[in-house]
Amino acid sequence: MKKGQKASGFIAEAQEAGYINGYPDGTFRPDAPITRGDMAIILAQVFPTPFSVTADFTDVSPNMKAYEAISEILSVNITIGYPDHTFKPTAHVTRGQFSAFLARGLEPEFKNDARIPHSYMKDKTKTYTYNTGTHGIETHTYQYTKSPADEPIGFSWARNVPAINETYIYGEVETRKNLIHAYPVVDRFDPPLLGYPIEVGTTHSIYPSAEGKPLTPSDVTHTITAVGVTVETPYRTFTNAVEVTVLFGYKEYFVEGFAKVKTVNDNGTVFELIDVE
Repeated sequence: MKKGQKASGFIAEAQEAGYINGYPDGTFRPDAPITRGDMAIILAQVFPTPFSVTADFTDVSPNMKAYEAISEILSVNITIGYPDHTFKPTAHVTRGQFSAFLARGLEPEFKNDARIPHSYMKDKTKTYTYNTGTHGIETHTYQYTKSPADEPIGFSWARNVPAINETYIYGEVETRKNLIHAYPVVDRFDPPLLGYPIEVGTTHSIYPSAEGKPLTPSDVTHTITAVGVTVETPYRTFTNAVEVTVLFGYKEYFVEGFAKVKTVNDNGTVFELIDVE
């Protein structure tokens, strides 16, 4: 790199910020094409990635340099991969593709594009209000968040619970296998909220290691027991809900674009959507 080159100042600043590195021989090769795997590494360093699910793309494996970065940008809704369940980490990135990935890192509106067809994730540009029973009314808003130490956590869902004056941060992560809630800092994941494909009989295990192995009754926490269900909520009546039966007699209802809209048990409703703005 020479000072007279158009990109030299930008490359130097990006290197100083820790976003990029050159090659072991001391070169940067500014005219060389960039792969999708390399792009993932850069984006994972530029944007805070507070949680990471396992990248289950068929052409991505743990021994790849970009494996963790691909997992991280999947978790923060920057990518969803290709319809054939691949990521194509060695394919070159076009200027248009890079612009799309960069936009998803910067704006929640564009993160909505990084989801599978018929996604059950919520719209990241809207605020959802629920009646939770135990803690009364709470709101969920997608926003840029910092830790108590003022360290950036990144974009996450903020669950505000006025009754106890608390706000909880979580991520809504979708792969082509399931919908998951993840939590920053503690690096914890709930069992899958919803498994794909959406069909009666699909079950989700508590332990990821149990996937692909025979499940015992104690392993299974969620089972899809009906589709195309009509569900009434204060917000509106849904006619295309998926019913998921959980342990201890609970039933949860999910709708495309809204995630969970209602939970009931033998005593009645314990959680429901009441407004979307």
